[in-house]
Amino acid sequence: MVNRSSPRLARKRVSDEVEGVSISKPKRTSSRTPNGRILACSSQAAKPYRNPITGEVGINEPLNKTHIVGGSTRRISTKVLPSDPFKVMAIPENIGNSYKILRNVKQFYDWQVECLCDHRMLRGSNFILSLPTGAGKTLVAELLIIRTLLTLKRSCILILPFVAIVQEKTTGLHKLEEEMGFSIEEYANTRGRIPPLRRKQKSLYVCTIEKANVLINSLISEDRIGEIGLVIVDELHMIGENKRGTILEQTLNKLLFKGSCQIVGMSATLSSLGKLKKFLSAHIYATNFRPVKLNEFMKIGTQLFYYNEESGGFDYKKDVKRLLDAKVDPDGLVPLIAPVIPQKSILIFCPSKENCENLCQMLSRNVPKPVRDHRAVEKLEIIEQIMESNDGVICPVMKSGIKSGIAYHHSGLTRDERILVENAFKSGIICVICATSTLAAGVNLPARRVIIRSPKVGRDFIGKAQYLQMIGRAGRAGLDDQGESFVIVQEMERSNFLKMRYDELPEIVSGMADIAKLESFILDLLALKVCKNEEDIQAALRMSFLEDEDAIKMISEALERLIKMGMITDELTVTELGLASSKGAFEPTSSPNIYNELVKALDKENNYELNQGLVLSSHFHLLCTIAPLDVDLPVVDFNLFYQDFNSLSYGEKLLLVEWGIDHNSIMKCIISRPRLNAGDYRLRVYIAFMLRNLWAAENLSTVADRFKVSRGWLNSTVQSALSYANQLTRFVNEVPQLWAYRQLLPELLQKLNVCARQELVPLLEIDCVKRSRAQQLFDLGYKNVGAVSRATPEELTRKIKCLGMPQAQRIVASAKAIFRDLVAEKAEELKQIGLLDGDETKDKEDLVVKSATPVKFRPRHSENRENMLSESC
Repeated sequence: MVNRSSPRLARKRVSDEVEGVSISKPKRTSSRTPNGRILACSSQAAKPYRNPITGEVGINEPLNKTHIVGGSTRRISTKVLPSDPFKVMAIPENIGNSYKILRNVKQFYDWQVECLCDHRMLRGSNFILSLPTGAGKTLVAELLIIRTLLTLKRSCILILPFVAIVQEKTTGLHKLEEEMGFSIEEYANTRGRIPPLRRKQKSLYVCTIEKANVLINSLISEDRIGEIGLVIVDELHMIGENKRGTILEQTLNKLLFKGSCQIVGMSATLSSLGKLKKFLSAHIYATNFRPVKLNEFMKIGTQLFYYNEESGGFDYKKDVKRLLDAKVDPDGLVPLIAPVIPQKSILIFCPSKENCENLCQMLSRNVPKPVRDHRAVEKLEIIEQIMESNDGVICPVMKSGIKSGIAYHHSGLTRDERILVENAFKSGIICVICATSTLAAGVNLPARRVIIRSPKVGRDFIGKAQYLQMIGRAGRAGLDDQGESFVIVQEMERSNFLKMRYDELPEIVSGMADIAKLESFILDLLALKVCKNEEDIQAALRMSFLEDEDAIKMISEALERLIKMGMITDELTVTELGLASSKGAFEPTSSPNIYNELVKALDKENNYELNQGLVLSSHFHLLCTIAPLDVDLPVVDFNLFYQDFNSLSYGEKLLLVEWGIDHNSIMKCIISRPRLNAGDYRLRVYIAFMLRNLWAAENLSTVADRFKVSRGWLNSTVQSALSYANQLTRFVNEVPQLWAYRQLLPELLQKLNVCARQELVPLLEIDCVKRSRAQQLFDLGYKNVGAVSRATPEELTRKIKCLGMPQAQRIVASAKAIFRDLVAEKAEELKQIGLLDGDETKDKEDLVVKSATPVKFRPRHSENRENMLSESC
């Protein structure tokens, strides 16, 4: 039990040996540079080296033999760091100056200079950067990208873990794109062309893990993988996650086996450094440097304990007096919040969505009037913007919360709502966000103070990596002199929390020990012609993160299973179905079921044609087809199911009857109320009913209310359906028997994505533009993407009510990207039919990228021909 008489919760000492990497612990004799930054040291003598780009000879003191800088201690280097890393990296001076202005860089941290100017980094060696959250890894990544794009003239891939981060990063990089003359392409959900367009300018592909895998597969297939010079993986620790981590592992393995690019992995919560170093053949740069000091606290009841770095334990600090009755504020949160707001910001992590909303409501009722009055007019503008994005609808809890400077943030919000809340928080209009734990890794929202309301996510105890991610959000470089984290721990949770806090990060384990994941990897290797026989596959697997030699023996079993599933032949040649599975990024085990859903055998000779049950009188059958397999819904309203079933046409009802859904089966479900798991055909039909309502141009809020689901859940489900349809489109392109779907699915994708009047469809391709916003743009004369791309954010905010500057910037940047891609595609078409040569194509594309103005192509030998681009834009 924790009390004043035994204040210290001493941690059990653990070994400082990391597998394959030793970290020394000298005495604390380190000093700081005049700017307060910690320099790393090496015991080896400094050696001259020649910059491989500029030819300049300088001094680069090598890191120690294990390539660890900093480790668990702060060490000093006597070497003189380069004063201008841009010069050492051979980045032009004008580009370097522009970057400093755009990113407001006054001075580099010493570790950044040392890392960027390391001769091995400059020569293209792979690196792993292990540093705390907020240490400045983003700047290093951006400068490596700029160097690769503009100096080395090769494209780059930036792999990020979540769609929201990809969208945020893409928007944040658009200023660099405009200023420095390279292309940024977003690969998330349905965005991203496969294979990518060939451009004169080099491209930065900003991808989710899944999209990066598809993109790299396409580049290998097209023999274009040599275009990629750098791949940066943020949150490298996710390689240990079950499904997505295995996809990342396979993607990196293919790059190591086939590519010739530099790989830089980054994370704040890395374990298994030795194994990762071996897997990536990488050097490791690790330091505990953090520009803003983090003070870590634990609260048990009314007692507050602080984490003592020197002793490695929690020491008693003081008692915290309650400001509200325990029935109103059982966790005593108000005393932790009151001293900080509204001048500083607070993130509160809650274990569930319901907790987020309840806490938001409680706090909004009890904040003092000065907090409520702080930037009151801007708060009302945020409320109007949310209502504008939701067809006039806003949650009452959110509305009252924003008026008090408080909001909640979880998966129940639509994407537009989340963006508006995040931007309001960053600008200080909202000073408190009550969020679920996914926000810790989802978006970059640093705050002065982080409060973890419970060390649990749902019913499960949080892991150490997740905990470190949460508290790492505390303290904003350049804004705060320190950050503070508080975790509320119940007495019964104390021992579990302390065990988690003092334990080492869990080992990262390869996901390819699972036979199903191994099959998927092998099928990709064969489909891409990276491997031709079993020996090649063994060689590829030995380069993987999987160290278990027994897994090599699994290759034969995996090949046999692939043959039985019809993915490959006995000669290890990939079949049509196998190629479709690889192109569609489906697991081999699920591909036969997907195939059978699209076609049926009609005779003994195995002649295949489209299922005679395909109903073409409406889109309902196709909507059922693209209903996602991995979406879960706890409660299905079978009374509503029955109503929608009765509203179907005769042909549509007959379709469902063939699937075993009729009046009797629905009535049984009304009585028994079964729990439908993800992938259940009845749940997929229920989702198809929702899509059918949206197809009829009903707004998302109305459909969500009718089916008693949150707007965020419905918004996410629609995106899942679109992503699944995108996968199916790539799948059917490889199977001749499915020729009809090739025509039907792309049109379905576009229509479902917008569900609006035909003249508004082009505008709805733009990011942050929904039907009401598209109508506003259309009425103001912005009738196509080209017109929007020529506008300025200031112009749009002046003309359109309730449009904030961050949204306007996203809209203009997105329109420019779409217009640029349209120009490139049309130019490629002209080139293919001989009306435009290659140099002219590149010149026209350059002009559009720089000016975003319509370009009138003059096809050779046909000066009077109508311009194809003008007609489409």
